[in-house]
Amino acid sequence: VNGHPPKFESTLGEYSSSDPKVARAHIDAMNYAYIDLSIASWWGPDTNLDRARLTMLMDETMHMNSSMKWTVYYEQERVQQPGSAIIRQDLDYLKKWFTWHPAWARVDGRPLIFVYNEAGCDVVNRWMDANDSEWYVVIKLFGGFLECPQQPDDWVS
Repeated sequence: VNGHPPKFESTLGEYSSSDPKVARAHIDAMNYAYIDLSIASWWGPDTNLDRARLTMLMDETMHMNSSMKWTVYYEQERVQQPGSAIIRQDLDYLKKWFTWHPAWARVDGRPLIFVYNEAGCDVVNRWMDANDSEWYVVIKLFGGFLECPQQPDDWVS
């Protein structure tokens, strides 16, 4: 992990989450545990955790006849705090490549996305402005979150 030996070793041994065999083992374990939603970290378009891996995870889920759904945890927010225009571009990208897939999670018919952030009310404003109610946006809690004039669809801790 980042050039250091892992502190704990997985029962699967060393593996890549991009390996279909590993994905099947994980999906099988999540099905066994009655997990109905899985969230994959996403660092933006054209990253190593992008199209091939997410598509493979959703395809394997469907191939296994699992009812589990997938979404992403938007990780860029914690380091870059992108403006509404960049967020909109990223949401459009996700819509083009992933949200049409039957294994993508939806709430009230809208694609679901989680946002990892370190900021305050500004993050809510940028996401809700970029979103235009097309997505179901779940933002990580922060101190004073209930005082934000704009609220996301939901919060996560």
